[in-house]
Amino acid sequence: YWKQWYQRRVRGQYTNANGCGACAGTSKDDGHCKECDSDSCNVIPIVCNQGAPGSEVSGECDSSATKCSKPMYTDYIGYATGVQFACGECAGESEGSTCTACDGAQDAACNTPVSVDTFQCHSYEFNSEAGNFVAKSDLETCEKLTASDPKCNRPVFTATEAQYTNANGCGACAGTSKDDGHCKECDIGSCNVIPIKCLQGPASAATTAECISITATKCSKPIFVDYEGFGEVEYACGPCPGETSGSTCEECDSTKSAGCNVITQVADYQCYTYSYNSATKKFDQTKRGCQVSLNGDTTCNQPATEETTQAEYKNTIGCGPCKDTTKADGTCTECKTDLCNGTPQLAASMAFVMMLVIHCLFM
Repeated sequence: YWKQWYQRRVRGQYTNANGCGACAGTSKDDGHCKECDSDSCNVIPIVCNQGAPGSEVSGECDSSATKCSKPMYTDYIGYATGVQFACGECAGESEGSTCTACDGAQDAACNTPVSVDTFQCHSYEFNSEAGNFVAKSDLETCEKLTASDPKCNRPVFTATEAQYTNANGCGACAGTSKDDGHCKECDIGSCNVIPIKCLQGPASAATTAECISITATKCSKPIFVDYEGFGEVEYACGPCPGETSGSTCEECDSTKSAGCNVITQVADYQCYTYSYNSATKKFDQTKRGCQVSLNGDTTCNQPATEETTQAEYKNTIGCGPCKDTTKADGTCTECKTDLCNGTPQLAASMAFVMMLVIHCLFM
Protein backbone atom coordinates (compact mmCIF):
# COMPACT_ATOMS: atom_id res chain seq x y z
CA TYR A 1 0.00 0.00 0.00
CA TRP A 2 2.71 2.46 0.98
CA LYS A 3 4.70 1.68 -2.15
CA GLN A 4 1.73 2.48 -4.41
CA TRP A 5 1.04 5.69 -2.52
CA TYR A 6 4.68 6.66 -2.69
CA GLN A 7 4.78 6.11 -6.45
CA ARG A 8 1.82 8.44 -6.89
CA ARG A 9 3.78 11.04 -5.01
CA VAL A 10 6.72 10.48 -7.37
CA ARG A 11 4.58 11.18 -10.41
CA GLY A 12 3.12 14.37 -8.99
CA GLN A 13 4.71 15.82 -5.88
CA TYR A 14 8.10 14.11 -5.64
CA THR A 15 10.17 14.70 -8.79
CA ASN A 16 13.68 13.65 -7.78
CA ALA A 17 15.19 11.15 -10.23
CA ASN A 18 16.78 9.22 -7.35
CA GLY A 19 17.45 9.41 -3.64
CA CYS A 20 20.78 11.13 -3.94
CA GLY A 21 21.19 14.77 -2.93
CA ALA A 22 18.72 17.45 -2.03
CA CYS A 23 15.01 17.53 -2.66
CA ALA A 24 14.07 18.93 -6.07
CA GLY A 25 12.47 22.35 -6.45
CA THR A 26 10.11 23.38 -3.64
CA SER A 27 9.13 19.81 -2.73
CA LYS A 28 10.88 20.07 0.65
CA ASP A 29 9.16 23.33 1.57
CA ASP A 30 5.88 21.92 0.30
CA GLY A 31 6.24 18.93 2.65
CA HIS A 32 6.53 16.32 -0.12
CA CYS A 33 10.22 15.52 0.31
CA LYS A 34 12.61 15.15 3.23
CA GLU A 35 16.39 15.17 3.43
CA CYS A 36 18.92 13.45 5.73
CA ASP A 37 22.69 13.57 5.98
CA SER A 38 24.05 10.08 6.54
CA ASP A 39 24.66 7.06 4.35
CA SER A 40 21.44 5.17 3.44
CA CYS A 41 19.47 7.36 5.81
CA ASN A 42 16.54 8.06 3.48
CA VAL A 43 14.26 5.23 4.64
CA ILE A 44 10.54 6.07 4.85
CA PRO A 45 9.92 5.82 8.64
CA ILE A 46 6.90 4.63 10.61
CA VAL A 47 4.20 7.09 11.67
CA CYS A 48 3.23 7.55 15.35
CA ASN A 49 0.99 9.87 17.29
CA GLN A 50 3.20 12.24 19.26
CA GLY A 51 2.56 14.69 22.09
CA ALA A 52 0.55 15.06 25.29
CA PRO A 53 -2.82 13.30 25.65
CA GLY A 54 -5.52 15.41 24.09
CA SER A 55 -3.13 17.31 21.84
CA GLU A 56 -1.30 14.40 20.17
CA VAL A 57 -0.51 14.74 16.43
CA SER A 58 0.42 12.03 13.93
CA GLY A 59 3.86 12.39 12.37
CA GLU A 60 6.85 10.54 10.96
CA CYS A 61 9.36 9.15 13.41
CA ASP A 62 13.13 8.79 13.28
CA SER A 63 14.09 6.12 10.74
CA SER A 64 15.34 3.82 13.50
CA ALA A 65 11.96 3.60 15.26
CA THR A 66 9.92 0.42 14.83
CA LYS A 67 7.37 0.92 17.63
CA CYS A 68 4.99 3.57 18.84
CA SER A 69 4.03 4.08 22.50
CA LYS A 70 1.30 5.83 24.47
CA PRO A 71 0.16 6.35 28.05
CA MET A 72 -2.12 3.67 29.50
CA TYR A 73 -5.70 4.71 30.12
CA THR A 74 -7.57 3.76 33.28
CA ASP A 75 -11.34 3.97 33.06
CA TYR A 76 -12.82 6.84 35.13
CA ILE A 77 -9.30 8.10 36.01
CA GLY A 78 -7.72 8.96 32.64
CA TYR A 79 -4.30 8.63 31.04
CA ALA A 80 -1.27 7.85 33.16
CA THR A 81 0.49 11.06 34.15
CA GLY A 82 3.97 11.87 32.87
CA VAL A 83 3.68 9.68 29.75
CA GLN A 84 3.15 11.03 26.25
CA PHE A 85 2.24 9.64 22.86
CA ALA A 86 5.60 8.97 21.24
CA CYS A 87 7.78 7.17 18.71
CA GLY A 88 9.71 4.19 20.08
CA GLU A 89 9.46 1.83 23.01
CA CYS A 90 8.05 2.74 26.43
CA ALA A 91 10.65 4.49 28.58
CA GLY A 92 12.34 2.54 31.37
CA GLU A 93 10.12 -0.04 33.05
CA SER A 94 6.85 1.74 32.35
CA GLU A 95 5.65 -0.90 29.84
CA GLY A 96 2.45 -2.48 31.16
CA SER A 97 2.14 -0.13 34.13
CA THR A 98 1.82 3.41 32.76
CA CYS A 99 2.74 2.88 29.11
CA THR A 100 1.92 0.49 26.27
CA ALA A 101 3.75 0.02 22.92
CA CYS A 102 2.72 -1.27 19.49
CA ASP A 103 4.43 -2.17 16.19
CA GLY A 104 4.57 0.89 13.99
CA ALA A 105 3.62 1.20 10.31
CA GLN A 106 4.40 3.68 7.56
CA ASP A 107 0.78 4.41 6.64
CA ALA A 108 -0.92 5.09 10.00
CA ALA A 109 -0.09 5.50 13.68
CA CYS A 110 -0.79 2.41 15.77
CA ASN A 111 -0.79 4.30 19.09
CA THR A 112 -4.27 5.71 18.63
CA PRO A 113 -5.98 7.52 21.52
CA VAL A 114 -8.87 5.73 23.20
CA SER A 115 -12.44 6.82 22.53
CA VAL A 116 -13.80 8.62 25.62
CA ASP A 117 -16.75 10.69 26.72
CA THR A 118 -17.67 12.57 29.89
CA PHE A 119 -20.29 12.42 32.62
CA GLN A 120 -20.73 14.06 36.03
CA CYS A 121 -20.62 12.91 39.65
CA HIS A 122 -20.88 14.60 43.04
CA SER A 123 -17.61 14.86 44.95
CA TYR A 124 -17.27 15.03 48.73
CA GLU A 125 -15.08 16.72 51.32
CA PHE A 126 -14.84 16.01 55.02
CA ASN A 127 -16.33 18.64 57.31
CA SER A 128 -14.34 18.33 60.52
CA GLU A 129 -16.77 20.55 62.40
CA ALA A 130 -19.78 18.42 61.51
CA GLY A 131 -17.75 15.20 61.63
CA ASN A 132 -18.99 13.87 58.31
CA PHE A 133 -18.56 14.17 54.53
CA VAL A 134 -20.57 16.82 52.69
CA ALA A 135 -21.08 17.23 48.95
CA LYS A 136 -19.13 19.95 47.16
CA SER A 137 -21.24 22.66 45.56
CA ASP A 138 -20.06 21.93 42.01
CA LEU A 139 -20.41 18.65 40.16
CA GLU A 140 -17.21 16.88 39.08
CA THR A 141 -16.76 16.25 35.34
CA CYS A 142 -15.55 12.67 34.90
CA GLU A 143 -14.14 10.82 31.91
CA LYS A 144 -14.73 7.22 30.84
CA LEU A 145 -14.28 4.90 27.91
CA THR A 146 -17.14 5.37 25.43
CA ALA A 147 -18.07 1.71 25.76
CA SER A 148 -18.25 1.87 29.58
CA ASP A 149 -21.20 2.86 31.74
CA PRO A 150 -20.91 5.88 34.04
CA LYS A 151 -19.78 5.03 37.56
CA CYS A 152 -19.81 7.29 40.62
CA ASN A 153 -18.78 6.65 44.23
CA ARG A 154 -19.67 8.27 47.53
CA PRO A 155 -19.01 7.88 51.25
CA VAL A 156 -21.62 6.52 53.60
CA PHE A 157 -22.73 9.21 56.05
CA THR A 158 -20.78 7.71 58.97
CA ALA A 159 -17.47 7.27 57.07
CA THR A 160 -14.37 8.93 58.52
CA GLU A 161 -11.55 10.61 56.58
CA ALA A 162 -9.48 7.46 56.95
CA GLN A 163 -12.28 5.19 55.73
CA TYR A 164 -13.26 7.07 52.54
CA THR A 165 -10.18 8.04 50.55
CA ASN A 166 -11.42 8.70 47.00
CA ALA A 167 -10.08 11.98 45.60
CA ASN A 168 -13.40 12.61 43.85
CA GLY A 169 -16.71 10.95 43.07
CA CYS A 170 -15.65 9.57 39.67
CA GLY A 171 -15.35 5.81 39.22
CA ALA A 172 -15.12 2.95 41.68
CA CYS A 173 -14.55 3.04 45.44
CA ALA A 174 -10.88 3.05 46.41
CA GLY A 175 -9.23 -0.05 47.86
CA THR A 176 -11.48 -2.17 50.07
CA SER A 177 -13.71 0.72 51.16
CA LYS A 178 -16.72 -0.72 49.32
CA ASP A 179 -16.36 -4.17 50.90
CA ASP A 180 -15.72 -2.53 54.27
CA GLY A 181 -19.04 -0.65 54.00
CA HIS A 182 -17.53 2.85 53.93
CA CYS A 183 -18.13 3.62 50.25
CA LYS A 184 -20.91 2.93 47.76
CA GLU A 185 -21.07 2.96 43.95
CA CYS A 186 -23.80 3.69 41.39
CA ASP A 187 -23.95 3.61 37.60
CA ILE A 188 -25.87 6.69 36.47
CA GLY A 189 -24.45 10.18 36.09
CA SER A 190 -24.81 12.33 39.26
CA CYS A 191 -26.27 9.34 41.12
CA ASN A 192 -23.88 9.47 44.09
CA VAL A 193 -26.04 11.45 46.50
CA ILE A 194 -25.99 10.42 50.16
CA PRO A 195 -29.64 9.45 50.77
CA ILE A 196 -31.71 9.78 53.92
CA LYS A 197 -31.92 6.95 56.41
CA CYS A 198 -35.11 5.22 57.50
CA LEU A 199 -36.05 2.33 59.71
CA GLN A 200 -36.97 -0.45 57.27
CA GLY A 201 -38.72 -3.81 57.57
CA PRO A 202 -41.51 -5.39 59.62
CA ALA A 203 -42.21 -4.05 63.12
CA SER A 204 -40.66 -7.14 64.70
CA ALA A 205 -37.33 -6.83 62.86
CA ALA A 206 -36.96 -3.29 61.49
CA THR A 207 -33.42 -1.88 61.15
CA THR A 208 -32.09 1.55 60.18
CA ALA A 209 -30.44 1.76 56.74
CA GLU A 210 -29.85 4.16 53.87
CA CYS A 211 -32.74 4.43 51.44
CA ILE A 212 -32.21 3.10 47.91
CA SER A 213 -33.90 6.12 46.35
CA ILE A 214 -31.72 9.26 46.39
CA THR A 215 -34.85 11.41 46.00
CA ALA A 216 -36.62 10.08 49.11
CA THR A 217 -37.26 12.74 51.75
CA LYS A 218 -39.76 10.95 53.98
CA CYS A 219 -39.92 7.79 56.06
CA SER A 220 -43.09 5.93 57.00
CA LYS A 221 -44.14 3.53 59.72
CA PRO A 222 -47.17 1.67 61.03
CA ILE A 223 -49.47 3.56 63.36
CA PHE A 224 -49.75 2.03 66.82
CA VAL A 225 -53.23 1.85 68.33
CA ASP A 226 -53.46 1.05 72.03
CA TYR A 227 -54.74 -2.48 72.71
CA GLU A 228 -54.93 -3.27 68.98
CA GLY A 229 -51.27 -3.11 67.93
CA PHE A 230 -49.44 -1.85 64.85
CA GLY A 231 -51.06 -1.17 61.48
CA GLU A 232 -50.42 -3.68 58.71
CA VAL A 233 -47.64 -1.72 56.97
CA GLU A 234 -43.88 -1.98 57.37
CA TYR A 235 -41.28 0.59 58.37
CA ALA A 236 -40.08 2.00 55.04
CA CYS A 237 -38.46 4.76 52.98
CA GLY A 238 -40.83 7.15 51.30
CA PRO A 239 -44.42 8.16 51.96
CA CYS A 240 -47.17 5.83 53.14
CA PRO A 241 -48.40 3.47 50.42
CA GLY A 242 -51.81 4.01 48.82
CA GLU A 243 -54.43 5.48 51.12
CA THR A 244 -52.94 4.15 54.36
CA SER A 245 -51.70 7.54 55.60
CA GLY A 246 -53.49 8.51 58.79
CA SER A 247 -55.27 5.18 59.12
CA THR A 248 -52.61 2.48 59.47
CA CYS A 249 -49.49 4.47 58.48
CA GLU A 250 -47.77 7.76 59.38
CA GLU A 251 -44.94 9.75 57.71
CA CYS A 252 -42.09 12.01 58.80
CA ASP A 253 -39.31 14.10 57.21
CA SER A 254 -36.00 12.31 57.65
CA THR A 255 -32.27 13.11 57.57
CA LYS A 256 -29.05 11.47 56.37
CA SER A 257 -27.86 10.75 59.90
CA ALA A 258 -30.80 8.83 61.35
CA GLY A 259 -34.25 7.58 60.43
CA CYS A 260 -37.13 9.68 61.73
CA ASN A 261 -39.58 6.76 61.79
CA VAL A 262 -38.44 5.46 65.15
CA ILE A 263 -40.06 2.40 66.68
CA THR A 264 -42.99 3.25 68.94
CA GLN A 265 -42.15 1.99 72.43
CA VAL A 266 -44.95 -0.06 73.96
CA ALA A 267 -45.65 -1.98 77.16
CA ASP A 268 -46.64 -5.66 77.00
CA TYR A 269 -49.13 -7.26 79.37
CA GLN A 270 -51.77 -10.03 79.30
CA CYS A 271 -55.53 -10.28 79.47
CA TYR A 272 -58.08 -13.02 79.04
CA THR A 273 -60.04 -12.85 75.83
CA TYR A 274 -63.60 -14.15 75.65
CA SER A 275 -65.24 -15.88 72.73
CA TYR A 276 -68.84 -17.07 72.74
CA ASN A 277 -69.41 -20.83 72.59
CA SER A 278 -72.71 -21.41 70.79
CA ALA A 279 -72.86 -25.01 72.03
CA THR A 280 -72.60 -24.21 75.75
CA LYS A 281 -74.16 -20.75 75.44
CA LYS A 282 -71.27 -19.48 77.55
CA PHE A 283 -68.08 -17.49 76.97
CA ASP A 284 -64.79 -19.40 76.73
CA GLN A 285 -61.64 -17.61 77.88
CA THR A 286 -58.05 -17.76 76.64
CA LYS A 287 -54.93 -15.78 77.53
CA ARG A 288 -53.55 -13.35 74.98
CA GLY A 289 -50.82 -10.74 74.82
CA CYS A 290 -51.78 -7.06 74.80
CA GLN A 291 -49.85 -3.88 74.05
CA VAL A 292 -50.31 -0.32 75.19
CA SER A 293 -48.30 2.91 74.90
CA LEU A 294 -45.65 3.20 77.61
CA ASN A 295 -47.73 5.68 79.62
CA GLY A 296 -51.06 4.04 78.83
CA ASP A 297 -53.35 2.04 81.15
CA THR A 298 -52.98 -1.75 81.18
CA THR A 299 -56.74 -2.22 80.88
CA CYS A 300 -58.58 -5.52 80.45
CA ASN A 301 -62.32 -6.12 79.89
CA GLN A 302 -64.74 -9.04 80.30
CA PRO A 303 -68.43 -9.94 80.17
CA ALA A 304 -70.07 -8.61 83.33
CA THR A 305 -71.71 -11.88 84.42
CA GLU A 306 -72.16 -15.41 83.19
CA GLU A 307 -75.62 -14.37 82.04
CA THR A 308 -74.23 -11.72 79.68
CA THR A 309 -75.23 -12.61 76.13
CA GLN A 310 -73.17 -12.56 72.94
CA ALA A 311 -75.16 -9.55 71.72
CA GLU A 312 -74.57 -7.63 74.94
CA TYR A 313 -70.76 -8.12 75.10
CA LYS A 314 -69.33 -6.35 72.05
CA ASN A 315 -65.55 -6.62 72.64
CA THR A 316 -63.70 -9.05 70.37
CA ILE A 317 -60.55 -9.13 72.54
CA GLY A 318 -59.99 -8.82 76.26
CA CYS A 319 -57.42 -6.04 75.83
CA GLY A 320 -58.50 -2.48 76.50
CA PRO A 321 -61.68 -0.84 77.78
CA CYS A 322 -65.26 -1.90 77.18
CA LYS A 323 -66.73 -0.91 73.84
CA ASP A 324 -69.42 1.67 73.29
CA THR A 325 -71.81 1.95 76.26
CA THR A 326 -71.49 -1.66 77.41
CA LYS A 327 -69.76 -0.63 80.66
CA ALA A 328 -72.52 1.83 81.51
CA ASP A 329 -75.12 -0.73 80.43
CA GLY A 330 -73.67 -3.22 82.92
CA THR A 331 -72.79 -5.88 80.34
CA CYS A 332 -68.99 -5.35 80.42
CA THR A 333 -66.52 -4.64 83.22
CA GLU A 334 -62.92 -3.35 83.24
CA CYS A 335 -59.85 -3.83 85.42
CA LYS A 336 -56.32 -2.41 85.36
CA THR A 337 -53.78 -5.14 86.09
CA ASP A 338 -52.20 -8.07 84.28
CA LEU A 339 -54.70 -10.96 83.77
CA CYS A 340 -57.19 -9.22 86.02
CA ASN A 341 -60.22 -10.06 83.89
CA GLY A 342 -61.02 -13.50 85.30
CA THR A 343 -64.20 -15.45 84.62
CA PRO A 344 -67.57 -13.67 84.59
CA GLN A 345 -68.77 -16.38 86.94
CA LEU A 346 -66.38 -15.01 89.56
CA ALA A 347 -67.73 -11.54 89.01
CA ALA A 348 -71.28 -12.84 89.37
CA SER A 349 -70.40 -14.68 92.59
CA MET A 350 -68.82 -11.58 94.06
CA ALA A 351 -71.91 -9.59 93.15
CA PHE A 352 -74.07 -12.19 94.90
CA VAL A 353 -71.88 -12.05 98.03
CA MET A 354 -72.10 -8.26 98.12
CA MET A 355 -75.88 -8.46 97.88
CA LEU A 356 -75.97 -10.83 100.86
CA VAL A 357 -73.73 -8.55 102.92
CA ILE A 358 -75.93 -5.53 102.20
CA HIS A 359 -79.07 -7.53 103.01
CA CYS A 360 -77.67 -8.62 106.37
CA LEU A 361 -76.58 -5.11 107.31
CA PHE A 362 -80.05 -3.69 106.84
CA MET A 363 -82.06 -6.46 108.48
